[in-house]
Amino acid sequence: MPPLSKIVGGSLFAYYPDHAAFSIETAEFAAQFSLGDTGSIPIPAFPLIGDSISCNAILFGGQTLGFGFVDWAGYPPKKLWFEGMMVFKSASKILIPSLPANGAIHLSTSFDLSGDLIAYPSDPSVNPPPKTFEYKLVGKGMVTLRLNQPLMGQRRVTSYFYQFM
Repeated sequence: MPPLSKIVGGSLFAYYPDHAAFSIETAEFAAQFSLGDTGSIPIPAFPLIGDSISCNAILFGGQTLGFGFVDWAGYPPKKLWFEGMMVFKSASKILIPSLPANGAIHLSTSFDLSGDLIAYPSDPSVNPPPKTFEYKLVGKGMVTLRLNQPLMGQRRVTSYFYQFM
């Protein structure tokens, strides 16, 4: 079984329609990911006022986690490729309010992260190399949902911002 690594810093910034930036820091390594497919971070475009939405998200597989730069084991940062799965589970759903009627709003709830991360020195989908490292991950923090002002009974969700603590 891979060793456990607790995420102590970093963030996932997912913004409409399907873009994201992701980085994490643990005692063992720090990584910046060039995410591919972000379809597993479901940002609802126009929820109705009164709807409750979840900020759950999943980053899964090499296509999503992609590649990035890692500071690991005292080595200078280098480019690695990733596989694995990270599950963001929000503590509660967020109710879309009607007030304030003017301006953008920010609503927050806590989240927990669990999953695993495998790093490779080259693209494992081409010719699987030996693993550089593998960790079981846990973390927690706050996720902030950002919404624009109401228009015709709806608010546009502009982004989710997961901040590890």
